[in-house]
Amino acid sequence: MSTAAKGKNHQALADDAPLEDEIEEAEEGVSINYIIFTLLVGLLLLLNWLGIFKTVLGIDTAIILTLVGGYKIFLGALESLFRRKISVDLAIALAAIAALSIKQYLAAAEVMFIMLVGEALESFAVDRTRGAIKKLIDLSPKKARVVREGKEQEIEVERLVAGDRVIVKPGERIPVDGEVLSGYSSVDQSTITGESIPVEKSAGSKVYSGTINQLGSLEIRAEKVGEDTLLSRIIHLVEEAQSQKAPIQKVADRYAKFFVPIIILVAAISWLITRDLVRSVSILIIACPCALVLATPTAIFAGIGRMAKEGILVKGGAYLEAMGRVGLIALDKTGTLTQGKPRLVSIIPFQEYSEQQVLSLAALAEQHSEHLLARIVVEEAKRRSADIGQCEHFLVKPGLGVEAVYQGKRVFVGSRKLLQEEGIEFDASAIKVLEEVERKGQTIILISCEQKLAGAITMQDEIRPEAIETIRKLKKLGLKLTLLTGDNELVAKQIAHQAGIDEYAANLLPDGKVDRIRKWQEEGYVVAMVGDGINDAPSLTAANVGIAMGSIGSDIAIDAADMIFMADDLSRLEKAVVIGRKTVKTIRQNIIFFAVIFNTLAVVAAAWASAWVTPPIAAIVHQISSLLVVGNSLRLLSGKIKDILTGWLLALLEWSKHLVHDHIRSLWESYRKPIVNTSLALVIVLYLFSGLTMIAPYQRGVVQRFGRLITDNVPPGLHLFFPWPIDKVTKVIRSVDRVEIGFRRNKNIARRVDQKTGQVITTYEWDIQDRSGEYQKKDDETLVFTGDENFLELDLVVQYRVKNPSAYLFKIRGLQDTENLVRFCAQSAIREIIGQKGADQILTTDRSEIEARVSKLLQQEFDSLDTGLLVTGAYLQSVHPPIEVADSFRAVVNAHEEKIMLINLAEAYHNEQLPLAHGKGEQNIRLAEAYRQEIVNRAEGEGERFVRMCENYDRFQEATTLRLYLETVESVLPGMKKFILDEQRNGREELTVFGSKKIETLMNNLTREFFPRAKQQNLKP
Repeated sequence: MSTAAKGKNHQALADDAPLEDEIEEAEEGVSINYIIFTLLVGLLLLLNWLGIFKTVLGIDTAIILTLVGGYKIFLGALESLFRRKISVDLAIALAAIAALSIKQYLAAAEVMFIMLVGEALESFAVDRTRGAIKKLIDLSPKKARVVREGKEQEIEVERLVAGDRVIVKPGERIPVDGEVLSGYSSVDQSTITGESIPVEKSAGSKVYSGTINQLGSLEIRAEKVGEDTLLSRIIHLVEEAQSQKAPIQKVADRYAKFFVPIIILVAAISWLITRDLVRSVSILIIACPCALVLATPTAIFAGIGRMAKEGILVKGGAYLEAMGRVGLIALDKTGTLTQGKPRLVSIIPFQEYSEQQVLSLAALAEQHSEHLLARIVVEEAKRRSADIGQCEHFLVKPGLGVEAVYQGKRVFVGSRKLLQEEGIEFDASAIKVLEEVERKGQTIILISCEQKLAGAITMQDEIRPEAIETIRKLKKLGLKLTLLTGDNELVAKQIAHQAGIDEYAANLLPDGKVDRIRKWQEEGYVVAMVGDGINDAPSLTAANVGIAMGSIGSDIAIDAADMIFMADDLSRLEKAVVIGRKTVKTIRQNIIFFAVIFNTLAVVAAAWASAWVTPPIAAIVHQISSLLVVGNSLRLLSGKIKDILTGWLLALLEWSKHLVHDHIRSLWESYRKPIVNTSLALVIVLYLFSGLTMIAPYQRGVVQRFGRLITDNVPPGLHLFFPWPIDKVTKVIRSVDRVEIGFRRNKNIARRVDQKTGQVITTYEWDIQDRSGEYQKKDDETLVFTGDENFLELDLVVQYRVKNPSAYLFKIRGLQDTENLVRFCAQSAIREIIGQKGADQILTTDRSEIEARVSKLLQQEFDSLDTGLLVTGAYLQSVHPPIEVADSFRAVVNAHEEKIMLINLAEAYHNEQLPLAHGKGEQNIRLAEAYRQEIVNRAEGEGERFVRMCENYDRFQEATTLRLYLETVESVLPGMKKFILDEQRNGREELTVFGSKKIETLMNNLTREFFPRAKQQNLKP
């Protein structure tokens, strides 16, 4: 219900009461619904994390919780973008969307849940005082008795007009502002003025709407009706002050304007440089300003708990935060600085009367009066065992006092004006005493008997014993203090002086107090107002922080206040200021040190060491920053554990009491029938549709009807079955799963990272992985015995999936049983096959064969057990000697490799030299054959030549002889001239050959034989 609508017309509010009540109840339920919603999101998130409730219609519940729980944040982010502003919501929305984009659904939901927790903490006990307006309206009666046309009739208050004659009987509320025409009575005006003493009313007295007529009947002429009455103006002031009370801007939002853009920029730059989306998402998650958001509400919540421990109830975090910045405190007088309980101060006898006689006279006259002061006098007389006689006649003089006749003597008890009207004289000494009492700010009751002043009884509402020390401490804190009261100037001055307050303002109506507060606010002060009466409600609401004295304050003042002292102790005001200031200091620490500095360092780590700061690690670091904020805030709850728990318990009890009595109970009474009917219908509908089942693509459904198997192959999609207990649908996952035999990866050991590149170091040597602890060895699975009596360690991975859902479901119960079965059967198969082969074969040539045989043997075992499983593959990840003999094995391997190397070198030399030798031998053979052929050919040539020579010799013996001779000569006389030319003969030449006559003859014969023309020449040797 808007404030403007409330302030339009009091009368209209009464006309539309049912509608207004409905709207008001809806508004009151907002904070309750928000807290319930947060608890529900947290429960569903826990169930998702535990794996109990992970999907709805095939959708991960974490995705749903992120979208549903964070819809306000997403809308706020869009709104900030439309307004071209950067807010905390924008950064959180980006982090959640980024986490969803890389399938980190739980991290995204966790971010949103932390945001909800922050908002829930902040809204704890923040139910604003909407009921105050309703209670103010209830003060005005619905009907009134009016005299029209000489007849008394009862009509609706809304039909009253100015000038009507209204009749008000004892115990009824006065419906109008007006003047008393006849009758006399005491009227309780505490709901308007805050003063506890009833006021006597008689003809000519002014009365106000909402006040209670206590004694006689009154006839009143209506002067102001409806919204013109003083009560309506007070309602309007409360509404207006509430509408003008601006919410305190969150400190987190101010820092977000600078912090959030930087984080978004860092994430964007990281992505642009590295193109690593995971790194950017880690930066967004780790820098998600949850700590920034929690900085204020956790400190506020801890401050509220500390306040509760001190007996102070705070209705909202904004008021606690404002209390830490208060610069001026305005205090009401009655019930705030004073105790609100008038007491008898003194009995002053005059002339021959004693104190006991004065008290007896006052008591016998006042014993029939209902006035508060009269009751105090009578109680004091009884306490002192004074003689209280029965008066013969009793008459109330409204506004003045009472008249009684006792034993024929006229006794007057009342104000100075009453005795003066009766002609009783005051001597100088009495006047001096009375003036001194008035200067002390005390109320005087005068008693006379037989026209003589008998004495006086003084009353005073004492200042609180703790007020003076509290005011001194507040001044020491640098606060400006002032007293606001509707009492007279003398009383206000006296009370302010006693309390040590330098400034005061008297004779103020409620609107006057509001004006003063607004003036101070315009001057820049953060104002706190302390009061207890309904007349203080507008000023309590107009102040930045309204504080009510809970134990003696009116319900309207308590409802209008922002902070309530549960005990009647003003010293808690100083504690409230100190705790408020500590809370603001803690908020600043949370933001600067844990939200900004810590997150900045974490962002730098995420940007430079992305291999370590993965999204899950980022979520953990993000949680650490939030926990640091919470831990720092909890320091506000200083004290023993018992005191801390008591403080929290007080806050929770007060809130739960307010929740149960003011909200749930009223809602239940108003909407019990529709709630029951709607709930019943909803339960029936949900039950009927509980058989609606979503089968994911990687699943198959097994349906049992009353325990009997109907089908075991329900395909993926949305299906409707009968609800439980008729049909029971079990989802069986058919995706490929894996079981490791021998070694398990140790998740507690982080992968090794290159410090320079930031990349994960991949290790290919089995013994390095084993020694580093990256893999954890299971001795009972790892060690196997080979066929040649050697030990080996192996790491086998078996991949399988469900082939027959019904057999799998009924034969194997639970994932752990499936793993154990597969592991046991795989061990049996691998040991059987390894025991048939030698170590060399296993380590080298036969691995593929072993894997195939293990798969086949394992499938046969599954089929014989009717498990419904299908083996998709068995893979030897690693086969090696035990780590204990790794060094020796490596030495043997090195020797073996060296042997192989030498053999290879020898074979290479053999292969190189053998062709060379073959070529050389072939060359020698070819050369020998060529030489032989050459010798043969030469011999044949020589032989042929010799034969021919012999033949020629036989034919030409002389020529042959000559040739032989010449050859011999050549050989004997090498290099010498064998012929001599005779130069003395003219015309012919003769050749002479030395050495033989026979040669000469041969030459001649040859010449004649072969050269006949030479016969004529005389050729001589």
